[in-house]
Amino acid sequence: MPPIRQDDGTWLYAYFQEDLNPNSRDTAYTNIALLHCKTDMVPVGVMRQTKPKPSPLYFIEGIAFVTEWADGFFTFEGISLSGARYHTLVGEDTPTHYDSSEVDDIVLKFELGKLLDARKKVSRLITKRQGQPAFRKSIVDAYKASCAITSYDAIQALEAAHILPYRGSYTNHVCNGLLLRADIHSLFDQGLVAVDPRNMNVLLSPKLSGTKYEELEGCYLNAPSNETFKPSEKAIHIHARWSGLL
Repeated sequence: MPPIRQDDGTWLYAYFQEDLNPNSRDTAYTNIALLHCKTDMVPVGVMRQTKPKPSPLYFIEGIAFVTEWADGFFTFEGISLSGARYHTLVGEDTPTHYDSSEVDDIVLKFELGKLLDARKKVSRLITKRQGQPAFRKSIVDAYKASCAITSYDAIQALEAAHILPYRGSYTNHVCNGLLLRADIHSLFDQGLVAVDPRNMNVLLSPKLSGTKYEELEGCYLNAPSNETFKPSEKAIHIHARWSGLL
């Protein structure tokens, strides 16, 4: 899938980590290297495969920074050919454009961190514009304003959770969502809670053993009665595998 490109030539790209197996994914040298690049703010070259093996072809996207790692996805924020350009979100005096030579100075002065924080704000705004409120409404309606796992019905405490992470408007589909209590949503996103696609029972990570959440293990998922709105079994399966609970 190609990157999300901005008008200024910068771009955002999501890359799924190597290895689904939770017992080995955290020790894969490729994942470790990218995490170090994220921590140390070391730029990386990004190439996207456009033709599969045995005669693969790659498209060179350019230089980018690893700015986030969540739900198994690394987020790359690419620099445009003319230099990095950022919207003015930090303050009125924040520059909106940097040429190539100035980018090097910014990196050396550790100012890039501030700029990337600004870009994250832009990313969140883009996400919101591309349908999050509509997604929440569709999930709330489908689950009749009740948590799919706990049955809590205080709408103020309920959140529309993506089963597979948000990667564009196409993932804002009711079948890729669950209505969850805020704390359950957090555990679900961390892979500590999942759903067994074979029987739709709740799976719990051993890390939650001995906690109050133990009582949720084995509970049946309260899915919508309307078949059109039921969560995708494939999405549920992928999430459970990623969580290491299946």
